[in-house]
Amino acid sequence: MEDELRLGSVPTEEGYQQAGTANYHVRAQNETKIYKKQLLRLFPIPTSLKGKVGFQVKVFTGEKCLFYEVVIKYNGGLQDATQFAENVKANCPTEWDEQSIDELRAMHLIPD
Repeated sequence: MEDELRLGSVPTEEGYQQAGTANYHVRAQNETKIYKKQLLRLFPIPTSLKGKVGFQVKVFTGEKCLFYEVVIKYNGGLQDATQFAENVKANCPTEWDEQSIDELRAMHLIPD
């Protein structure tokens, strides 16, 4: 896998912790793990693309601090892998699903 697309740290219409704020790292690590699991539920990787496409939480270096995002890594030399990754990027969820909400509540990241 050589190429990647950034998918953000949480669904596009959900609030997120700003990098550099108190408790950012712990919260961002947990939110991105939960978001990655949600993406895997929405976009299960076909058997034919195992090892050619994958979701990953990645740490980036910003101007003043580190920040976390989910990326989809894929083999850009394969049309099926590229199409799968581009479809995920174009159709990322805008909101948490129920399972993610339950996980966030269990971790006290959102109110009950």
